[in-house]
Order: sequence, then C-alpha cells, then structure tokens
Amino acid sequence: MYRLTPEMNETKRRILLQTAEYFAEQEGGAPHVEGGEEFPGSKACWDIFTSLRKANEPENKEENQDQSIREMLPCKPKAAQPVEQPSRFKWKTSLDEKFEFDFATSSPCDSIERIPWESSVKGVERSSSGSEGVFFVGFHGTPEAVVVKGSRNIAAETFAGLLAVKLGLETPVFRIISINAREAQSMLRAFRDSDPLGLAHTVLSKQGFLLLKNFVRGVDLSNIKEKDLQNIFGKIQDIGVSAQGQARFRELAKLLLLDVLCNNGHVCVDFVYDLIHMKYNRIGNATQHSDRFPLIWDNRGNPGNIMFARSDGQIIAIDNAICSLSEENFPEQRQEYLDKVEKLIQFTKRHTDEGTESPQFHRVRDKMIEYCNYDYTEQGSLALQRAFLDEVFSCEENFLQEDQLAEWHSALSSFDPPLVGLHNVNISFVVDIWQTMRQSAGV
Repeated sequence: MYRLTPEMNETKRRILLQTAEYFAEQEGGAPHVEGGEEFPGSKACWDIFTSLRKANEPENKEENQDQSIREMLPCKPKAAQPVEQPSRFKWKTSLDEKFEFDFATSSPCDSIERIPWESSVKGVERSSSGSEGVFFVGFHGTPEAVVVKGSRNIAAETFAGLLAVKLGLETPVFRIISINAREAQSMLRAFRDSDPLGLAHTVLSKQGFLLLKNFVRGVDLSNIKEKDLQNIFGKIQDIGVSAQGQARFRELAKLLLLDVLCNNGHVCVDFVYDLIHMKYNRIGNATQHSDRFPLIWDNRGNPGNIMFARSDGQIIAIDNAICSLSEENFPEQRQEYLDKVEKLIQFTKRHTDEGTESPQFHRVRDKMIEYCNYDYTEQGSLALQRAFLDEVFSCEENFLQEDQLAEWHSALSSFDPPLVGLHNVNISFVVDIWQTMRQSAGV
C-alpha cells in the first residue's frame, strides 16, 4: 500500500497553502508584501474608540474576570471526547492535530493594543456561524483570547461600533489592522504555523483590512433559554421593577435606538469602488435585509446579533452596521425612512402616555417570544417604550454633533485603499434621523 512519509505530508501541506495564497491574490486579495508600518487611520480610529469608551464608561463599573465566581449564564464545558482511535499510519501528521477553542474557560484580554502574535498563538478556530471569516484565537499559557474578522463592510461596522459606544452600549473592544502592516503579516504567519489546514491564513489574507476584537464572554439570543431571560429581565410580576430589570430594558432601548440611527433594519445598496476614477459607482438598487428586531422595518430579525454577557446578562452590541441613504442617490427612500422615524416616535409617545403598547414595540415583543418563548408582557413593552423615549428626551441637543461624526468619518476615510463599506456612512443622514426623533418627541 502506498504511504506518505512525514516529509511528503509537509511538502503537500506547503504546496496546498501556496496554491491557496495564489488563488486568493487572483481573486482580488491584497498582494503579499513585506510588512510596513500601520496606517495613520488605524491609530486615529483606535484613539477615537478608546476616548469614547473612557468618556461613557460608568464610574462604578467593576471589571471582574474571576471565573470562580458563578456566572448568571454559565458556559457548559465541552463534552468529553471519545478515546482517540489509533491511526492507520505509524505516525501522526500535522493534519491530525486540530485546535478546538474553549469557550467555557476563555476570557477577554487585558489589552489588544499589542499582541506578540508569533510567540503566543496556540491555535485558531473558525466560527461556525456568520458568512464572513470570523476566527477565535487562543494563546499559550493564558485563557485570554481574541477574535479576528475579515469584514466586507468594515467601515460601516466600525462607524456603527463607535456610535454604540457613544450611546453607552457595551461593545467588544476593536481596532483595524491593514493586511500589509507588520502586525498583520506577523499574525498571518502565526496562523499559518498553528493551523495545519491553513484556513485562517487563506481566508484572512484575501482581505485588505482586518478587524481585531477582544473576546467577549457572552451568549446570543438564538442560544438562550426562557428561564435565562427571566433571570435577566425578571419574572412577569417583577418586570421593569427591579434595578437589574430596569438596567436591561434601558440597554435594550439603546440597542433599538442604535439600529434606528443606523437604519440597521436595513436597506443595503451595492456599490463598487472605481480605482481609475477614485469614486464609488452604484451597481444595484436598494435591497432590504434584516437585522436584530423589526422595530421600524418589518423584517424577520436576527437573534444572532443580540448578545448577553454571561456574568450578569448585560446586553452587548455586536456586529453593528449602518446603511445610510444619501439624498443624492436615494432621495425618496431617505424621506420614506425619516417619515418612518417620525411615525415611530409619535406612536410610541402617544401609546406610552396612554399606558398601552405601540404596534412597533409589539413586533419586538413578538420576536422575543418567537426567538426563545419568553414573553415580557405588555408591562415589559411599556418599560421598554419609556426607556426608549427617555434616551431621546434625556440626551442634550448637541449629543450627536456633526463635527464629531465628521471626525470619525475623516479617520475612516484616511485609509488607502479605501475601507470597504465607506459609502454606507453618511453623516448628514445620521444627524437628520436624530433631529427628526427629537422634533417628533417635542424636545
């Protein structure tokens, strides 16, 4: 019987890896060049994120990474693996060793600003969900972990993430890394060495930029149970009464407000970047997709983008996105959306004053029942409506300053080549939505 020697196995692995890299470049991926310094835009975006996070962080917030303390939503350890069967060969090859990320024991890093990739990466595992390349990375000698993502909408995701922090929502710490920066090249080498199949290296090397995110100990709404939500929001008789329940409803209200400001419901427009004329060209019409809850758009929702912290059930904004409608390209759709925003605020205010559930928030409640068979009742909807309106009423008029949003946009515009998804970020659209909400509320 013909058998591969260890040397032949290693040669075969290298050939497969080189072939994958070649085809990645042919498909439009970034060329493999000697790593250079990071783009100024990366540091600018990181500085903006850290300053926003510091300004909006509660004074009494306690960072507790002690895993010995019981979590509200504990992660079950992986089931015991069956005894490994002896190999048909006399030796193990590198392809026999598969890294499995341990969600039960992994924890966020103290900092993601500087990571010694080539000396610390233990292994990398691709997420089983999501259409884009999302990889969980574990390190030697520590439970700390990070997430590396190749996003097809990185500019829009970053802008929406900054807006989430501005609203006071918890969101994973993140920063943008150019694929040609020394750090990215070091990261890819570490992934190639620690991942025998070369999947992470092949997928991520096709990207122009990567999103590095801190790991979050959380569970998304699609994997949560009714009894867990009772602990988070409270039992029917206690809904909106306990301090914890009020905090969770306020966080959910902020999440809904974020999606309204970002049109994350959402209408997506297809553009392609013209390298010759240095501009975006529209290649399709506005098409409706869905995300999170159908508050303003009547969509199917996405429970996978609603996460709760395992420690205390705090709501975490993940995979945020913005889809702006510019007045130049989509004047009618833009006005239609602003009309929807005005109607949302007017209906919510009127029904809340009357002590009844608005039709828009009833859809959110129905989706919660559909997702996990948990009904926070009309009393819960009223608590959510009050929290939502309070976010609009309590903010200062200049809460979303056009100058500050323009600073974010400037940082995102400073990359070369341009970040994918930049056309979805329109400052005037966000400002108009906020002003419409304030005026409709009578502020």
